Amino acid sequence: MERIKPYKEIFGFGDKGYITLLRGDQDLYEDYLKASSARYHNELKWYFPEEVPSDLPIGLEPVQLPIDKFVNPTTDQLLPQKDRLYNIESTLYGESSSDYFGEVNYRYDFVLKCIYVKTSQSYYGAQNYHVLQDKDGNVFTWSTTSHLLEKDKFYSCRGTVKAHTIYHNQKQTELTRVMSFKERSDFNDT
Repeated sequence: MERIKPYKEIFGFGDKGYITLLRGDQDLYEDYLKASSARYHNELKWYFPEEVPSDLPIGLEPVQLPIDKFVNPTTDQLLPQKDRLYNIESTLYGESSSDYFGEVNYRYDFVLKCIYVKTSQSYYGAQNYHVLQDKDGNVFTWSTTSHLLEKDKFYSCRGTVKAHTIYHNQKQTELTRVMSFKERSDFNDT
């Protein structure tokens, strides 16, 4: 089936050459967005092809995505999906200083600061999701039912690199089988 309209028109880039994405928790404002001139796309989420309304909720920040970050304007073909997703994430969240650590399936010793903790209930009991950071700014994630770390505390530990992932344009190293915890006063505490 052949397209009748070019992608530029389908997504609303128009003559201005950009659409406006929204940074922030869109779920909180879903009713507003449905009633507005916003459109929804599974990669772009909620966005405005036209001008952003003056009554945009304070929790949403407009960010422009140029056409060349989503569609090749010369050929009118969509960019490859991984390129589109990377361009959307980097437009919304900027560049991150975090990098991947180590090799998958290898064990390492770490000194990490716990920067976020979320506990939820699962079939196996309380599931604790931790976001940690090393002295170089690299971000690590670890999910467990056996330990609950405290936010803003430093820990030395040993764990296995399970995977390298990206979340909100931030490279993250996912850990598993983390053990041998010792609380520390900072990264340099021996």
